[in-house]
Amino acid sequence: MKQIDNNAWEILDCLYPVLRLAADYAIAIQSRIETLPEKSEYGDNFYATALTDADLTIQTTIELALLARFPEVRFFGEEYQTSYNTKYFRGIDLAEGELLVTLDPIDGTRAYLDKLDTFAIILTIIKGDHYEAVLIIKPKQKYYLLGLKNQGAYYGKLTQEKLDLNQPVTLAPLKSKLLYLSFGLSHLKEQFSSNFTTWSSGI
Repeated sequence: MKQIDNNAWEILDCLYPVLRLAADYAIAIQSRIETLPEKSEYGDNFYATALTDADLTIQTTIELALLARFPEVRFFGEEYQTSYNTKYFRGIDLAEGELLVTLDPIDGTRAYLDKLDTFAIILTIIKGDHYEAVLIIKPKQKYYLLGLKNQGAYYGKLTQEKLDLNQPVTLAPLKSKLLYLSFGLSHLKEQFSSNFTTWSSGI
């Protein structure tokens, strides 16, 4: 693990078992989950306003592990405004030379509420102006994707007790020039239109 920050790898190694547990928890309660009061800071974006017990519980679990093992780290969780632990971290922002861990506890909360299987848990470790690692957990599909700085991306199964770098991800050649821009990126449509056929849910 020489090419990424040693502390970043230690954080990944520590949090991976916790994230596996969080994935099982998210599946276990999905059929009974109810929405909480929506997040007003996102305005009319109905994809981003949903909030559930799962979001809050998973974030709290990751916060607990980080504060216990890495109290010096900076942490930005999507639900930082409602977390009891935000005040105990060194900060929620980027700082030169320091690691910032970010978390989207349930990426796709609206899909999660609709009992779909397309949701994910996304953890990122950033240092300065670049990422060290990105870990995407897909609970229902039972796999993870791990991107490491200067090392590419890797696929693994959640049945594995440790992160595994034995299956690199390789991308097939691009066959289509159709580009989909999600809700928040529709303003980029014109910039991409000379090279791609673009479609956006926001326009």
